[in-house]
Amino acid sequence: MIYFQKDFLIKLKGVERKKYLFKRHIIKYLFLHGESTCNDIGQHVKLSMPSVQASIYELKNEGVIEERGQGVSSGGRRPIIYGLREESFYFLGLDIGRYHVRLAILDNNRNIITGIKIYEIKFVNDFSYLDKIIEYVSSLIKTSGIDKKKLIGIGMDMPGVIDSEKGINYSYLYNPDESLTETLEKRFNLPVFLENDANARALAEYWFGHARDKKNAIVLLLSWGIGLGLILNGELYQGANGFAGEFSHIPFKDDGKLCWCNKRGCLETVASATALSALAKEGLSSGNISSIVESVDDKKEYIDPDIIISAANQGDQFAIKILSEVSLELGKGIAVLIQILNPEVIILGGRMARAKQYIVTPIQHALNSYCNPTLLENVSIEITNFKEEAAILGSAVLVMNKLLNNK
Repeated sequence: MIYFQKDFLIKLKGVERKKYLFKRHIIKYLFLHGESTCNDIGQHVKLSMPSVQASIYELKNEGVIEERGQGVSSGGRRPIIYGLREESFYFLGLDIGRYHVRLAILDNNRNIITGIKIYEIKFVNDFSYLDKIIEYVSSLIKTSGIDKKKLIGIGMDMPGVIDSEKGINYSYLYNPDESLTETLEKRFNLPVFLENDANARALAEYWFGHARDKKNAIVLLLSWGIGLGLILNGELYQGANGFAGEFSHIPFKDDGKLCWCNKRGCLETVASATALSALAKEGLSSGNISSIVESVDDKKEYIDPDIIISAANQGDQFAIKILSEVSLELGKGIAVLIQILNPEVIILGGRMARAKQYIVTPIQHALNSYCNPTLLENVSIEITNFKEEAAILGSAVLVMNKLLNNK
């Protein structure tokens, strides 16, 4: 589709360029907001009604959008509702974690058409690992049954210090001679965009989740590390080089445990799933009684946090205790964020968020103890409504933002 071709805009000048940009605005709006009337589109994309109507007429004739019935009348004729035509274009979302890879293909109406494919594979900082990723992506595209010409791009998220503009992860799979996105673009002959894992989830929350209609939100990815996505003044905040949000590695404990980043006492060492797993291992080794022991293989290097959360939900006091310990430390860290950023909402996602009240209650206790009460008055703490799809949706938004950036 010409509206997603990087070089097409360069060829256009004058009126044709302006009309092309109008239509890109409308496509992006309908993807992010869903079906709408001409009036709603015009108000949000700040185009005159004649411009909106002319662009919609052309997009309809091009087979990009379609009529979806009529809306509610405000006194006159009932307005026509428009939406993106089914199967107009697709995205591939790729979510890489420390112990998993998730991927899926979405259509232009945000439907996950392939289901989310999950591969349990431990991340290794070696390019042989990238070969496995390429294999998974190739297989999904091949078996999806979609027309590859309609696949407009790949959105990819992963942990690490990431420059999304350059497509470089300085923490993992770094190649000084070629960016990670360039490597994958050559392989798939498609645009590829890279983002930090927490930022991808922040995009999903901002457009489709608890941060929708909020200007300032903190999105925490509570997994083996602690990812932080920031929505500030209605925009994803990335900092000068895209590195903002390295919350997991702030110094938190003097002479604390050694973190994988080779510093001691990082917040991650006391307030993440890694810390939770370590506390469980230590506690069981010290003779604490818990149902967790029935589900644990002594030979494994970690105890899966889902096992601990499941035990807590069944009333296991040891599991509840260590969840509380970790969450209190996390709450102290969140108190600092609130006092600096003054957000409207804190959204908790990731594996530890499945513990719900067992982490929310101690976090709230910590905030009450360590945060200015005036700043707490209008802050809500929410558990994400997303399951496995948050990063996939965020990756689709990433692709749309990059390809339809009219700046």
